Amino acid sequence: MTRRGALRLPGISVLAALGLLAVAGVLAVVPHAIAPADPIRVDVTRRLLPPLWISGGSIANPLGTDQLGRDVLSRIIHGTRVSVFVAALAVSAAGAIGITLGVSSGFFGGWIDRISMRVADIQLAFPAILLAIALAAVLGPGFWKVIIVLTATGWVNFARVVRGAALTVRAQEFVEAARGIGARPGRIVRRHILPNLLGPMTVIATLEVARVIIVEASLGFLGLGVQPPTPSWGNMLSDARAYVATAWWLPTFPGLAIALTCLSVNLVGDWIRDTLDPRLRNLRSFDL
Repeated sequence: MTRRGALRLPGISVLAALGLLAVAGVLAVVPHAIAPADPIRVDVTRRLLPPLWISGGSIANPLGTDQLGRDVLSRIIHGTRVSVFVAALAVSAAGAIGITLGVSSGFFGGWIDRISMRVADIQLAFPAILLAIALAAVLGPGFWKVIIVLTATGWVNFARVVRGAALTVRAQEFVEAARGIGARPGRIVRRHILPNLLGPMTVIATLEVARVIIVEASLGFLGLGVQPPTPSWGNMLSDARAYVATAWWLPTFPGLAIALTCLSVNLVGDWIRDTLDPRLRNLRSFDL
């Protein structure tokens, strides 16, 4: 039994998720120092080698090689850089736009609310992945173009959630009291609105990180993301399509990297939400 109101400590699954995300961050920052081989070096004499623990595998290529003899582990490590940086930049840009519009719509209302929410409604009428594919097809492939596409399709999620939360906080008595003593709108937003939106913003940001990783991999799979020879998890899965039956390790390991990263992000996001939200903290105050 835990003390009522105490902060929820991370469980084993959350600690494992934090560890995996820390590893992903290190791999993204210094992939060249960790990868055992050059990820784009072609050696057809070593093509389709199996993983180390299977007969015919080599310690030089622990996860095997692909159809061009490139080291799979090294390509996954370097693909981590693409996914992490795309997710960080796209979610940051989409969050800045969406939170600004959401707070402005929820707190100030008026024409800002009408225009931004109608645009959001129109965008939400289209499936996000189809909209991302359409924009990527128009803009063309490339690292920065992928970030633009993901930002353009992601801001609306922040805006809608933050607007609803801002409307709720705006009606609270402490906001009315701040207005009553003559606080300026900007100060009310900074001191009272934004701090109380930290929980919802954190939840939607973690969900968006996982979504962005999946959409970026989907665009890479379709040839609309980061282009070869730069390795990404998406284009690795695309290259592996023809070898699913003969070289199972080619689609399996990039797929596991995507799944484990997204799962870890969601687990950490749930823990942060429960920690920041006092209502959920009270509901979890007694562990049976």
